[in-house]
Amino acid sequence: MSRMETLFRRAVPLCLAAMLAVSASIFAPSSLQAQDAIAPDVAAQTAAPAPHAPGGEANLIIPDLDQVQFLGLPGRTLLMTGLIVCVFGLLFGLVIYTQL
Repeated sequence: MSRMETLFRRAVPLCLAAMLAVSASIFAPSSLQAQDAIAPDVAAQTAAPAPHAPGGEANLIIPDLDQVQFLGLPGRTLLMTGLIVCVFGLLFGLVIYTQL
């Protein structure tokens, strides 16, 4: 094993750990730090519960795909092209599975 391979094998986990630490610090909730700086009585007054808004996937509003353009392609064309690619991927997987 060359020195470069050894260096790469040692550096990859360290780089991944560093990226994980940085992303965790970027996406950490900062509201806890800001709330600690406010006086407790002011924090209690401003911490009203949010009203419940019914929602979910059933209530999503989907745009008309014939009117939407993505990179110059109509939305419906792009969707159907993606479905065709998925079917080819399924067929490829089945062929490889049967050959095993």
